[in-house]
Amino acid sequence: MALKDYEKIIVPKYSVININTTEDFEIDNWKNWNQIFLLIDSLIKLFGFENETFIRTFQSFEFENNWLGFGRMKWNEQNNQKWTTKYKIEEFSDKKSQFFNTEIWSPDWNHYEKTGETPKIFINVYKESDSNTGLIIAIKKAHYKQNELLLDSLFDKIKKVVPNSNLRKIERYWKASLGFQNAIQDMNYNELDRILKSCSR
Repeated sequence: MALKDYEKIIVPKYSVININTTEDFEIDNWKNWNQIFLLIDSLIKLFGFENETFIRTFQSFEFENNWLGFGRMKWNEQNNQKWTTKYKIEEFSDKKSQFFNTEIWSPDWNHYEKTGETPKIFINVYKESDSNTGLIIAIKKAHYKQNELLLDSLFDKIKKVVPNSNLRKIERYWKASLGFQNAIQDMNYNELDRILKSCSR
């Protein structure tokens, strides 16, 4: 039975990896993100998902109540440069851009909304107001287990790029369950941290 047919019968679990730091790390700066992009790019290409992977980012100018526009961004180096640099150039030097988070979906959120099929890979790149910065990487457990050693090595490399960071793992379903109040796409670091701490007691 093909994996996609199996998942129609059994709700898939996700392996969720969190890499977090409380250091003042500009994860949305291209000089920093470029190193992480290369590692995530190898992850996406490992599974052959590059043609179905898309990015959306949530940024605004300080004191302005609207999201900045980036257009539709397919996964590639050019668009990764775009979301980390577009509003940081001289043209906008009189304004201060604020980064909240960037999401990487494979397939994208439109596919999920239309079909209900959850993504194979979902990544949330965040910088929260309480000084926590990092990534939440969710991969369908079946895909993760196919290349567990290789992926663990890749996550360790990402951890080394994020200064003084911690790496933790947990399994969960996409939708709210088992103590999680939100689906993976809506889960922030603090919710994940609370569950991880309760599991370690």
